[in-house]
Amino acid sequence: VWDSLARVMRLEPLEYRFTEAYQAVDHWVGAHVHRGFLAQHVEEEFPRAIRRIKRDVAGRTIHDFRQMMRDALIPDMVAAMQAQQHQIERLMKEVEALKAQKKNELAALVEARFKDRWSRADVQLASSKRAK
Repeated sequence: VWDSLARVMRLEPLEYRFTEAYQAVDHWVGAHVHRGFLAQHVEEEFPRAIRRIKRDVAGRTIHDFRQMMRDALIPDMVAAMQAQQHQIERLMKEVEALKAQKKNELAALVEARFKDRWSRADVQLASSKRAK
């Protein structure tokens, strides 16, 4: 599960339609557009989420028909989300640290300019007192 994010990132969501021959076998799939993944692609990253079965489609027997078990992907999807959340939290801390650093740098710059102006004003005041 440690590499779930990388494996999830390699999945390619797509839209597809089942062939008419397959629709004739499984009427529940319908002719509408489906969203998901190709089982062959999922198998490369998550082999446990795919089972191979014998299936008759349009009078032809497919001995290694790939069937995706979506529930098997849930733990890896959750692990990927957790990994992303850890990255987000780390980046948020980094951004806050950078903001604090810039704020401190700005405050130091303002203080330095303020001191410089006051010391110049003191010099001018001292000069004008001596001139009187």
